[in-house]
Amino acid sequence: MRPAAPRAILSQDGRRVAYVYGTRLLLIDAATGQSRSEQLPHQASQLAFSPDARLIAAANHEILSLFRVDDTFTLLGQASLPA
Repeated sequence: MRPAAPRAILSQDGRRVAYVYGTRLLLIDAATGQSRSEQLPHQASQLAFSPDARLIAAANHEILSLFRVDDTFTLLGQASLPA
């Protein structure tokens, strides 16, 4: 069985759009249309924004990572997920 294809997500405040494919994260500013690509430390299949769109979580079946999404893309922490 093939895993579900990742899908784009829109932040709750409508300011950002994100799409993940493997270890690449694409972030789009909804107001300007500018985009940037970031390298993740692991593959991800799920994304979630914080309500204010300043944080984004990326997860797969083994690892959950939290990042700050400002002018720089900063890893704030990681956790292993139980099997």
